[in-house]
Amino acid sequence: MKMRYIFYPGCNAEQVEKEALNSTYAVCDKLGIELIYADNFSCCGATHLDKVDNFLSLLVNARNLAYAAQSGLPVMVICNTCYSVMKRTQYRLANDEEMLEKVNTELSRIGIQYKPGVEVKHFYEVLYDDYDIDELQKHVVKELDALKVAPFYGCHILRPEKELGIESEEAEAKVDEIIAVLGAEVVNYERESACCGFHITMANPQLSAKMNGKNMLSAKKEEADLIVTPCTLCHTVMDGQQHRAEKAVGEKIRMPILHLPQLVGLAIGLDEKTLGLKRHIVSCNNVLNKIIYGTPEEELVYEKEDAEKEEIEKQETGEQILKTGQVTETGKENWPEVPEPEDKTDDDPLSYKS
Repeated sequence: MKMRYIFYPGCNAEQVEKEALNSTYAVCDKLGIELIYADNFSCCGATHLDKVDNFLSLLVNARNLAYAAQSGLPVMVICNTCYSVMKRTQYRLANDEEMLEKVNTELSRIGIQYKPGVEVKHFYEVLYDDYDIDELQKHVVKELDALKVAPFYGCHILRPEKELGIESEEAEAKVDEIIAVLGAEVVNYERESACCGFHITMANPQLSAKMNGKNMLSAKKEEADLIVTPCTLCHTVMDGQQHRAEKAVGEKIRMPILHLPQLVGLAIGLDEKTLGLKRHIVSCNNVLNKIIYGTPEEELVYEKEDAEKEEIEKQETGEQILKTGQVTETGKENWPEVPEPEDKTDDDPLSYKS
């Protein structure tokens, strides 16, 4: 029977990291996994809402899970923070009857009720546990044996363990094994389980940049060709703000950062355009060259001078986005089209469709 999931990509994948969204769809389609877009979900609120209004955070996520329950399907996410917030909501409501009653009193106003039982799974768990790691290996058509890949797991699939229902070592081992079955060499390093700094980017940008830079230099020290992360928020700071990280640590990093679905896509035969590798701020050209040629410099597909020029343009585009929130035409030309959300429905002001 075909595997089916309610797909909740999260705001960042839909609005910023669109290559993560599209590569996830492409990989799942290739593997025969059906994704049904969560068109009546709202933003999870991340950790920010929880700090401002804990009850509203519980209510918003209980609402999303209540809608998921109507489908009878598990939920799949590609954002560690969405994963964490929903898992923690489930844990809190399973252990606090008074809060559960309070939440359901509010949800009754829009005709729904939260009930436990909806499975929330991260993309890496779907691949490893549901699809099965051995089955995934059968679909590898291009082993990534020329690549040394450093995993950056991201805080919110590792901790807090009790609320997530999985030990951090188990989560790390599953991500590592996915990388390994794709044929790549897994490069473990000192700061692979550290925080990326995303959630303090606005409050303390200098500290965020320094944390980010130290993480990537730790992987670079072990001679990794690239870092792969299962979290779209980690990708935002590691790729999009790498130039800030370089300034903060006073060293050139130039480390390609791939989303986990992109790495899987390369191994199962998807092309770079489908995977959106040209959308990255830090060029992925060297990664592609290693896959094709195994690295001899004289055989590189992309001339070094052109690649460096392209990277500078992308860095400038990234800086423009960070400063203004607007995308310049230079940065927009290769972006995949993603439907804009329709107007919110009258009966539930938090819902949206796309």
